[in-house]
Amino acid sequence: MKSVIITLLLSILLGYGFASMAQGQPQEIKLTEKVKIAFPSTPSKSGNEAAELYILKLSDSTANFIAAVTDLQKANGLDAGTLLEASMQPEFWDEAAKGLMAQMGNEAKEISRTMKNINGYDAMQIEIERQNSEGKTNIITALILVEGVKSINIMHTNRGGRADSKITKDFFDSISIE
Repeated sequence: MKSVIITLLLSILLGYGFASMAQGQPQEIKLTEKVKIAFPSTPSKSGNEAAELYILKLSDSTANFIAAVTDLQKANGLDAGTLLEASMQPEFWDEAAKGLMAQMGNEAKEISRTMKNINGYDAMQIEIERQNSEGKTNIITALILVEGVKSINIMHTNRGGRADSKITKDFFDSISIE
């Protein structure tokens, strides 16, 4: 009898553990020496010395989370001083928005664009609306910032309006710059 109870308790504990893993635990990722973000669970990572890409697609297909870090010195030969000076100009952010919209395709529509300040760093947040292959509307929220010679693009896709708003808020609120 004692072994049955122990087996039952172990089964419950193991089942809970597997359920917790399936939901995922927040995973903090250090994007640069100064910038960190917490994904809802462990993202996949790819890239090379000039660019790194972190992607998490939720298993229930409600949302995608992306962080892309590009070393603009390695990719384009730009130095930190030039980038800092450029990022102080509205034209810099206009060009960044145009570049992002071009990547989204002709059917994408900019909903809003706002400038933010995160621990002394300027950042631009853009919301984009785009139809998916099922005819439903995806809302993409992108945050673009520059730290040193790194361009950091943080994105969330609300697939068909089904994403959990708390997970989305936690993702963007977790951005920290030292």
